[in-house]
Amino acid sequence: MRSAAPGKPRNPNTIVPPRTADFDDMFMEDGDSAYDFDSDDMDDRYPDVPRQGFMARHARGLVSLTLLTLTLLIVGYWLIFGAGQRVLGQLYLSDNPETYIALGDEAEQSGAHEVAGAYYLKALELKPRDRNYAIKAANAYIVAGNSGKATAAIEKLIAIDPDGVEAYITLKSLYPDPAARPLKVAELIAEGYRRTGDDRLRDS
Repeated sequence: MRSAAPGKPRNPNTIVPPRTADFDDMFMEDGDSAYDFDSDDMDDRYPDVPRQGFMARHARGLVSLTLLTLTLLIVGYWLIFGAGQRVLGQLYLSDNPETYIALGDEAEQSGAHEVAGAYYLKALELKPRDRNYAIKAANAYIVAGNSGKATAAIEKLIAIDPDGVEAYITLKSLYPDPAARPLKVAELIAEGYRRTGDDRLRDS
């Protein structure tokens, strides 16, 4: 038996021509129902999300804003009309002179006359034409033994009521020695004598 002749060896560099594409095989036919997406199925898979109204979309923010407003109103009421005024007064942040008068009266009752004087002066700062505030401040500092601040309060009292002789007499009693009086005090006493003519203001 004669053996078959050996075939011609293939050149390793030979390029195999590409197969012609069959475009009929590239697309699914209508019969392939496994991958045929029905439009109704698509609607069920991606349902429409209803658009929310303004109130629904911002409900949480509106609730937070309402709570914040109520909190501010409560705190504001507490600060203006409640015990908050006392706290503000103790911090010297209140703009109500009566708050400082009340705090000063409490301080005097507890024997803290220096503190009381400071509260009265703060009240006078807010209501600078109130004669009673100046008198309270002067008396508190006199009892506390602080002649310097008492003099400052009396000077404010004289500015309010320059014809009131009692302020000058009190000022003179704080500095009975004419030689030891500050120049400003001596000038005020002399002015009081010229205004009132009260002999108690003369130095014997």
